[in-house]
Formats: sequence, C-alpha cells, structure tokens
Amino acid sequence: MRDTLGADTNIGRRDVAAVDQRVSWGFAGIFAGWQQSEETSTGEEFADMFLGWNYNQWAPIEDEYYDMGQYRSDFMERNMAPWIALVIDRERRKAQ
Repeated sequence: MRDTLGADTNIGRRDVAAVDQRVSWGFAGIFAGWQQSEETSTGEEFADMFLGWNYNQWAPIEDEYYDMGQYRSDFMERNMAPWIALVIDRERRKAQ
C-alpha cells in the first residue's frame, strides 16, 4: 500500500525541507487537525490520507491545495477497495 503511494509521481508531497503547519497540503485542514504527523514519510502521509478517506474530507475548493486534495481523494478511491478485499481474503485464508 505504502509502496503504491511512493511510486505515484503524480501525487504532491508535503515539503520535506520545511513542513509548514499552516498549509493543508490537500488535506481537510492543517497539522494537528486533519494531519496527525509532521513527518514527511510515505507511511505517515498515507496515514493522513486514510483519515481523509474515512471521513471523505479534503481541501475545500477555495484552498490553494485543492487540486492536491482531489488527487489524494482519487488515489484513495482507486486503491482502497482492492486493498480491503486483499486484506479480507488474506484473513479468510488464515482462518481456514
């Protein structure tokens, strides 16, 4: 899952050099709200995207990072159903 996000060169990333806590980066809000970590690793970014996907909340249209939020939303919509099915299948196999 994390590798899929890391390999996607179209998705914008939080600025590694200076994570600005006042910027949404396409999430529904700034750090400590919709962004739970200041870390810029793919895993942490995915965790914040998972939160956005669960609540279906991303940057509002008037946010300068709206396009990044829309791409994050599209990425999660494309990938979550197959990933969830994969996990369910794996758990079923373990239970047999």
